[in-house]
Amino acid sequence: MAVGQPRLSWRLRPADNRLQLGLAVGSGPLAGWLLDHAGLELAGRRRGQHAVQQLRPGERVRERVELAGLPPRTELVTLRVPPAPQLRLSRLAARTLELRFDVRVGAVLAAPGRAAPGVVAATGTAVRLARTARPQRLRLRVTARDGEQTQLVVRIPPLAAVAWTAGPARLGRRTPLLVRFAQPIRWGRGRAGLPLAPAVAGRWETVGTSTLRFVPRSGWPRGGRLRVVVPAAAPLAGRDGALVASGAVALLLPSPRRSPGRRARRPRGGRPGSPPGPTIPVYSFGNPARGRLYITIDDGWFPSVGVLRLMRRFHLPITTFLIADAVREDIPFWRAFVAAGGVIEDHTVSHPDLNTLTPRGALLQWAANRVRLQRWLGRSPTLGRPPYGDADPSVLRAARLAGLRGIVLWSATDTNGRIQTWNGEPLEAGEIILLHWDPGLTGELQRLVSLIRARHLTPAPLVPGLF
Repeated sequence: MAVGQPRLSWRLRPADNRLQLGLAVGSGPLAGWLLDHAGLELAGRRRGQHAVQQLRPGERVRERVELAGLPPRTELVTLRVPPAPQLRLSRLAARTLELRFDVRVGAVLAAPGRAAPGVVAATGTAVRLARTARPQRLRLRVTARDGEQTQLVVRIPPLAAVAWTAGPARLGRRTPLLVRFAQPIRWGRGRAGLPLAPAVAGRWETVGTSTLRFVPRSGWPRGGRLRVVVPAAAPLAGRDGALVASGAVALLLPSPRRSPGRRARRPRGGRPGSPPGPTIPVYSFGNPARGRLYITIDDGWFPSVGVLRLMRRFHLPITTFLIADAVREDIPFWRAFVAAGGVIEDHTVSHPDLNTLTPRGALLQWAANRVRLQRWLGRSPTLGRPPYGDADPSVLRAARLAGLRGIVLWSATDTNGRIQTWNGEPLEAGEIILLHWDPGLTGELQRLVSLIRARHLTPAPLVPGLF
């Protein structure tokens, strides 16, 4: 008869941590009859063929099960109830909030009974919740792989905002507008650009990974203010998912010139009231001897430490034509530039179109910039470059009166890595190359140096190449 005794069966139901006991038919000719005459007792309570005991998650117990049969017997059942998931770590990242549990997680739901919109992924013991533009408060029901559950309330902070600036503060005739973000930006579909008020004809360009540049087609409006707007629904976001803070920046536009009565006709040789005397020489090329060419960089709004590293590494002679309004934003950098062998020259105080100023106004732009650069950097410029490369004889005379020895234009430009020479041919000895202090300048300069070496040319200091 012992051969046909029923076997004890048991199963722990993780959904409610209950133990289910039962009897399974044994083997032999009397197995069915013996099962019908058998029963179960758990902890002194007779439950027929099923016994249920409430248990706590994480608890280990030994249960004595008595089988009433022919003959009766006792069996011990050792149980370890799986623990419920416990939150061990909460870590905030750029785009997500990561929750780490002490057990592997199988599912996450937002109570009551709807899928959590913020769940990005549940992998192993980690649950990542997506951050959005608004703060979130979710009641999560977390289920472990073995079925144990726990509930918790999670507060998810909103995405961080990306700061941005627009400049320069005063926009001259065709001064490019630069909009710079505090981190690399992921541009959305469609043409990258921002609304301007009032609307201005022109084109937006991307400069590097964090800057937009707007070039007006026919100049800026006269007088008043220009508003640069980042809409709340702009297709812009930081590379790490952060949101661009919407808002507006107001910039000054040039005031119209006051002219009493009818405007006088400009006589040949210069505008009325222009200072008499000879002008100064204008250079677009330097001395081509021994394959020399000349690298010049304008403005100074986005100084780059990477450029200093290239100067030191390649012993690279660079001449920069600086705006005083840009230099005063980071005077220590420009001192380091001079210490690395760079040469500072004059690009006016605020980058206006000098042809629209009076002769006295042009003189002040040249002279005041020389004085400020001397005071800040210890060297007074001897060369000048008019904004936009545009200067009539009156502006040249003003430069001479300000103490400059020559005006330097250019024969080649490097814009976003694209080289354009005056005649459309490859770079040649004697070229004066124009770049700008933009966010992508370090990469542009590194590519330019490689190109110059490939053509067996040599960067040289500018001043000795002119005089």
